Amino acid sequence: WAQLEEARAITDTRLASWEFYHRAFEGLEAEGLLRRPIVPLECEHNAHMYYVLLAPGIDRQAVLAALKQETIFSVFHYVPLHDSPAGKRYGKVAGSMEVTVRQSERLVRLPLWVGITEAQQARAVEVLSRTASGGAPALIGRVRAAPAATCSTAAPATTAAAPAVAAARRVPAPAPVASPR
Repeated sequence: WAQLEEARAITDTRLASWEFYHRAFEGLEAEGLLRRPIVPLECEHNAHMYYVLLAPGIDRQAVLAALKQETIFSVFHYVPLHDSPAGKRYGKVAGSMEVTVRQSERLVRLPLWVGITEAQQARAVEVLSRTASGGAPALIGRVRAAPAATCSTAAPATTAAAPAVAAARRVPAPAPVASPR
């Protein structure tokens, strides 16, 4: 019950942490090394998580290993349902799932919780930035050949949140990028 009573303050705190990451990764997105979350102008979110989509060719496992080596615990987020044990056993797939697989291989969730400090976030940003740009030993020699395109997008789930931070939640979408076929 106590968390429900503090829901607005908790959401505002999470939104501030989400926005810290979002501003910090703007340069890497401009360089084509990752794609930040896109929140459509008509939508709001509650900062449930912050993720990035690594550019094609950047080895997600190497990025996660570099973060873990620095005691920053980041995760890959999900296994596509059709690849999960239950999905393989009970599911049916119609057509290719290559886009789902490709996107899941690029998605990295960053630490985000109430109470995370800007110093902790800045450290996560620094390690991911260094690694994604090829400056970390864990990544050298582990970049695969990339298709000739930049990152594609995935929009986060949306829910209502505090009006005081509504502007921070509304991020203009970048120009559309052609995806490789």
